[in-house]
Amino acid sequence: MSKLRDDSIDFMKGIATIAVVFYHLGICTNGYLGVDIFLVINGHLIMDSVLCHEKDLREFSFTDFAIKRLVRLQPVLLAGCILAMFLGYFVMLPDDYQGLGETAVASVCEANNILQAITTHNYWDAVQDFKPLMHTWYLGVVVQFYMVYGIYTKIICRFCKADRRVYLGGMIVLTAVSFILYILPGDPADRFYYLRYRFWEPGLGAVLALCMEQREIRLVCNSAGKIAYGSAIVMMVLLFLPLCGLPKTGGLIFVVCCTFSFLFARNHCEKQKRIGAGGGYVFVCKAGICSYSIYIWHQIIIAFYRYCIDGNLGIAGCVLCTVLTVIMGTVSYVLIEKRLTSRLKSMSLIALCISISGMILGSGMYVYLKGGVMRNVPELDVFISDVHRGMHSAYNDRVYAMDVEFSEDDRIKVLAVGNSFVRDWCNVLMESDIAAKLDISYVYGSAINEEYACRIARADYIFVNGSMVCEDKIPECIEEHMANGAEIWSVGTKCYGVSNGNIYNRRYREEYLQMTASYADVSGQYQEELRLCGERYVDFIKPVLQQDGRVRVFTDTGKFISQDCRHLTKAGAQYYARILDFDRIFRRE
Repeated sequence: MSKLRDDSIDFMKGIATIAVVFYHLGICTNGYLGVDIFLVINGHLIMDSVLCHEKDLREFSFTDFAIKRLVRLQPVLLAGCILAMFLGYFVMLPDDYQGLGETAVASVCEANNILQAITTHNYWDAVQDFKPLMHTWYLGVVVQFYMVYGIYTKIICRFCKADRRVYLGGMIVLTAVSFILYILPGDPADRFYYLRYRFWEPGLGAVLALCMEQREIRLVCNSAGKIAYGSAIVMMVLLFLPLCGLPKTGGLIFVVCCTFSFLFARNHCEKQKRIGAGGGYVFVCKAGICSYSIYIWHQIIIAFYRYCIDGNLGIAGCVLCTVLTVIMGTVSYVLIEKRLTSRLKSMSLIALCISISGMILGSGMYVYLKGGVMRNVPELDVFISDVHRGMHSAYNDRVYAMDVEFSEDDRIKVLAVGNSFVRDWCNVLMESDIAAKLDISYVYGSAINEEYACRIARADYIFVNGSMVCEDKIPECIEEHMANGAEIWSVGTKCYGVSNGNIYNRRYREEYLQMTASYADVSGQYQEELRLCGERYVDFIKPVLQQDGRVRVFTDTGKFISQDCRHLTKAGAQYYARILDFDRIFRRE
């Protein structure tokens, strides 16, 4: 492969790298699609450099292939995990540090995509911006692709005598099946994180590399240079134009097609030389050369800046994070990717990676089992002397035990139907001074149906999520079976910022307990609920709204109202139990 052709790949990798970094800085709306450029290029390079000749196929060693890939990826990843765990020890709240511990374990095992699909289940959630290792999901997809790729090649070598036509045909089938799975209706989180929905992207690059060995196709490529650079320009416009929001599925397919066309036509040397003369081209190529290190370090730097300093980066934050990313990425590339991997023998490097991986796995599991509690956090009523995982979720989830029929007594019958926000409301009721007068029954989500007719008919008050009212999704069986005189109330949304991290890291300031947070993430939903729900609305935001248009973060006793900015702590439930007007809701004299 010529140096000129290497430059074209570096150029594309540079575009992808800059797009991803800008996306996480909040600058580039479509920058996340840079990952898809990486995936196509990855498949192309693996096939192009390792598996494109019959001789290579016959002599293919899965063990050597796997070792080379892991030795290439693991050192920088391990360095990033070590720094993230180290910094997190000093600055993170327990739940966040516990999450970092399990993410570090999954990252080292190249399975963070699976963990994210199971736990967060939403790449687009704003809270993801505060997670230093959330971006390693991409490495999980890549390494799993490498493993499937290697196993597939070994099977072809073993049973088909490395027949190139069979090999290409099988790769086309796998790619086509994955693409069909991707475009079919399904869970968006699964399609984002799991390899079976992503295989078609690197698969396209691999198929192209196989086809490029054909002389006829190379001749076509040599006359199609305009396609390559036209594709690059289109992608740059789409990725870096902030106001150009692309639909997730359509935008991804389009960018993948542009990358494919660029790779298809990248032999057009004359045009490439002319573009290569520009300084911007050289800069992008250098970013492409360091792309892997830049990718690993950028989110770690941005996430800790958001967590410790300011959740809204601003211009100064973007500049600082960009400079640090360039420095760390360059240093990492020179010291780890080049010098470390070239000076250490393969087996020594493997031994070093295994040792460091074991250390990260051990510390990550320890942090996870300790619930992330590394120090006393009185603001959350968390103390080292009483540590167990799921301390806060257990309080919210205790309401599940209330999914029972009403008792045969004269207490006020309260039926609560909805998600965790309604469970929060149940906790508030149980912490209130009228708790003894209430008989509460809970039904999760909108699963209520005719089987619950008896409970509905006996309920004096029925509380549902405000979002059910806005979306007109109150189950019909409620209105059909509720008793005359019974009332339906809506439980409102709530929000106390995005992360308590940057508030907690100001704990030594005098104004710490008076700090406020933005509820902008739910302001539209809140206004819609106020408009549609009317007077029978449990408002969680108005009672804590301050003059600056922000909401309180701490109770009047100096405790966090919420540990995750969404769900109430016990102290938060007790606080609302003191300040809400229950006389208005239950019409007490």
